[in-house]
Amino acid sequence: MLVVSLWNYEKIDMEKSNKPVLLFPNIISDKQVERKKIKSSMLINNDCIEELQKIQSETIDMVFVDPPYNLSKKYSDSGDNMSMQEYYEWCDRWLHELSRVLKQGGSMFVLNIPKSSARHFLLLHQEMYFQNWIVWDALSTPLGTIMPAHYAILYFTKGRCPKRFNLKDPKNDQNLDLTVALDGEFCSRPSCKKMRMKKGVQDHRYLNDIWSDIHRIKHNSLREDHPTLLPPKLLQRLILMTTNRDDLVLDCFNGVGTTTLVAAQLGRKYFGIEKSGTYTATSKKRHADLDRGIDPFAKRNTIPSVKNSTLKRVVNHKYEIPKRTLQLEIKRIYAKIGYIPERDDVVKHSKYPIKYFDMYFRSWFEVTEAARTTGMLENRIRNIDHP
Repeated sequence: MLVVSLWNYEKIDMEKSNKPVLLFPNIISDKQVERKKIKSSMLINNDCIEELQKIQSETIDMVFVDPPYNLSKKYSDSGDNMSMQEYYEWCDRWLHELSRVLKQGGSMFVLNIPKSSARHFLLLHQEMYFQNWIVWDALSTPLGTIMPAHYAILYFTKGRCPKRFNLKDPKNDQNLDLTVALDGEFCSRPSCKKMRMKKGVQDHRYLNDIWSDIHRIKHNSLREDHPTLLPPKLLQRLILMTTNRDDLVLDCFNGVGTTTLVAAQLGRKYFGIEKSGTYTATSKKRHADLDRGIDPFAKRNTIPSVKNSTLKRVVNHKYEIPKRTLQLEIKRIYAKIGYIPERDDVVKHSKYPIKYFDMYFRSWFEVTEAARTTGMLENRIRNIDHP
């Protein structure tokens, strides 16, 4: 086994040193570019590095990026299949530019798969201050032996303390509350409660670094034609948490505009950069809809094609037999034969024709999912106080 460590450099104090020893010197560009300060919201169709080099240093309040993952996804007008060395060298360049344009005290969030996030950390740790590694619990498509079930969101700031950090601040945004319920997560002993009260932690509501309450967009009537479309709730939390009204939010992989649209809805200025002309056109159309009072994240009657999906679309059915009945039938067969039933087992033991299982479910895993849980009962249990 060959083991290579990248931590063989002198540890530096990020607060005292203005010129850290760079592990990646190729990120510095010799190109002389006239730089400008961003004064108003705008959407730019251009290469991210070229456009970032035009921005004046320390002029952005908050950065969020969800770059291509280099997993051969089908993006419009661009590939996603560099060699790993090319990919990380490219990432290093725009990460460095993002660090440069961020204000002192500004916040940066970088979303990627864990493997690439570990590499991004090496660069960002030289130039910024690490705050958190946020785990976004978002189950993905099964690949390999262990199913990928989360994305990483690196949270860095320019300097030790973030200039903005809001969990509850009525002066900033009405009804702002970014805490989430965590019933049962805290110790209930009186001594533990007393200790938490001293630290200002409210029982049962907190914001930790594992976010499982924000789900990926799976409903096709909510989708735009983009392979890695993010839920607006994710951007709402990040933007509300680290900015105030009129702050400037930057996304240099703006795609179809989720980041800039949420920023606009929350009264922030935005600067979106996107290389794809197709995605930029979609983003501009959605912003125009927002200006007319149309919710860009609302459900639609028109349903676009969804790239990278391994599942066939479910045709709308008038259910002759309720799906719940079929799921309970699977649980009955499971109890009878003692193992998760396969298709032939259902044909043999079910009183319902197999065609209904084939028509009403997207996959056999979904058919048998009820047998893996204990939550589905024949009769629903009623609350005594609220029958």
